[in-house]
Amino acid sequence: PMAFHDQWQTGQLLSRATSDLSQIRRFLSFGLVFLLVNVATFVTVIILLLRINAPLSGLVTASAVPLFVVSRRLSRTYLKVSRRVQDEQGDLATFIEESAVGVRTIRSFGRADFVGQRFLGSAQTLHDSTLEKVHVVSRSWSAYDLIPNVTLALVLLMGARSVATGGMTLGGLVAFVTLTLTLSWPIQALGQILSNAQEAMTAADRIYEVLDTEPT
Repeated sequence: PMAFHDQWQTGQLLSRATSDLSQIRRFLSFGLVFLLVNVATFVTVIILLLRINAPLSGLVTASAVPLFVVSRRLSRTYLKVSRRVQDEQGDLATFIEESAVGVRTIRSFGRADFVGQRFLGSAQTLHDSTLEKVHVVSRSWSAYDLIPNVTLALVLLMGARSVATGGMTLGGLVAFVTLTLTLSWPIQALGQILSNAQEAMTAADRIYEVLDTEPT
């Protein structure tokens, strides 16, 4: 109904119909596919590691605990920051659209400097929120890089000791380490996939705020 457009800003609708839909499309075409592939890879490799050496495979499996903690912390903080960035993008798009439509009125009243300052303020707010989102992601991604490297170092240490005591063969250790290395990329990519998923979730919330409006 026409009353709907009296309550919604044009820029908000524009950002939800373009950038939010693009974020959902990127997750469905990239993030969701690699999430399923990485989960299947992790489960398959863990089963193969169990057949080679159970204690060492338990160590690799235990590395999922700190990954879960980091993922939970990322989910709680990134959702709020991502939603705020998307809302501020809509506000800035609204301001640009309204300024472009009323540019002649702005010039006739000599308010170009005033409108320019307001634009800079909105752009700076969006810039600061985007940097905050980047900082949240960078702290989480560094943990996703650190955890598999620490796990690999412990595997090499305990594996070398097991070979020295006759608990496993050298070839078995090489095979175990090789399989463990195949988990490095899926774990390191987990941060990017989860952040992509969080953005898709908030984008979906924003879109359904429009689609769930009851028609009069």
